[in-house]
Amino acid sequence: MEGNTTVYPAGSEFDVPRSPDNGSTVGWNGTDWEAGAESYNFVALLPILVIAEILIGNALVVLAIYREKNLRSNTNYFIVNLAVTDALMATLVMPFVVYVEFLGVWQLGFLMCDVFVALDVMLCTASIFNLVAISIDRFYAVTWPVRYSKHKSNTRLAITITLVWTLSFVICAPLLFGSNYPAKGERTPEMCGIFNNNYMIYSSMCSFFIPCTAMLVLYYKILKKIKERSKKMAKKMPKSTSAGMICGDTVIANTTTSSGIALKENGASKKTLSTPVLDGHAGHAVSAVDANSRPSSESDISVAMAAETTQAEDPARTPGISPRCAKLPKTRLDAIKIKLKGKVKDEFPNKREQKAINVMKIVIGVFLICWTPFFVTNVVRACSTCTIPDVLFSIVTWLGYLNSGMNPIIYTIFNQEFRSAFRKLLCKTH
Repeated sequence: MEGNTTVYPAGSEFDVPRSPDNGSTVGWNGTDWEAGAESYNFVALLPILVIAEILIGNALVVLAIYREKNLRSNTNYFIVNLAVTDALMATLVMPFVVYVEFLGVWQLGFLMCDVFVALDVMLCTASIFNLVAISIDRFYAVTWPVRYSKHKSNTRLAITITLVWTLSFVICAPLLFGSNYPAKGERTPEMCGIFNNNYMIYSSMCSFFIPCTAMLVLYYKILKKIKERSKKMAKKMPKSTSAGMICGDTVIANTTTSSGIALKENGASKKTLSTPVLDGHAGHAVSAVDANSRPSSESDISVAMAAETTQAEDPARTPGISPRCAKLPKTRLDAIKIKLKGKVKDEFPNKREQKAINVMKIVIGVFLICWTPFFVTNVVRACSTCTIPDVLFSIVTWLGYLNSGMNPIIYTIFNQEFRSAFRKLLCKTH
């Protein structure tokens, strides 16, 4: 985090003045600053509980994806990277924040201060860039599904993750190479934070405002594409169907015509399309089309039927049909022609992808709620004539840090697969 306040952690200047008479440090007593080394802010120790929750929660996320094969997907590998980033934030940054808030003074020198602030900026930036990478991945998968499936590889994933960390380091690097000095005045050992107002604005724009804007635009386009495909699929669906039943992913249609049902497929590859006759029900032709057995290339399927159809038989009394089937109403149907372009999953995201998109919308929404107040406040602090109370800056900073522990909770609440994986992991530990 970046900032230029007089005294505050995580990217603010830990500028704690000396008492003019005896040189003792000034400490925080919970409501005001008091002179004397014995004055400690014990309330500052409470965030240790937050740090523990962040470490445990994100460790569970990494272990769950590592152990459960059904959780291994491109999006979830980015989530692993995000969890590692949050865990590093809780390990390398937050303890120093607690330390300086507890003591009320920075006592670790210039080098450690610059390393601490640079890590703070880099890890925060990496979290945001991980979310941007997920947004790009989902946008590519929804917009060009065939191309996405063809070019999806571990190498590409590794390059993307490497790029996330490289860009994050580039943004924080100036802090390590001499840019962290105030425009006027000299740094003292008790001061720690970002003193260059221009850098504060630069890092806030590059680390938050620009990537978040790009992320929101991408998700808008994703949702728009899904909506367009939904309408497109609705138009392709027949307005009337023959009486029949739906059993899971299999559609069974019944008709009393003596000629039965004629199916014609024109395409590069064929899948199983059968028209068996039910025992004891002569004249009732049944066409079973497995929804998972679709042509892999563009094809036309023409279904020609007699104009009149009858009510479907009761599944419980019809041999060969599961009683779990859902009965369709009696309708009229002359002919249906359905054009399938590629696989069905190319026309519309499958349920797993849809759930992943919904969960990521929540993750990004919570991220923006947690971090927007900090970065807005941070830009305001870059104004030399503006003043932000230290207590307010402390609140918005810890609100941002709290986000690192929110993602495991979101996965538990909104994702059944993660919830089951977490349950397995926790049960094994007892």
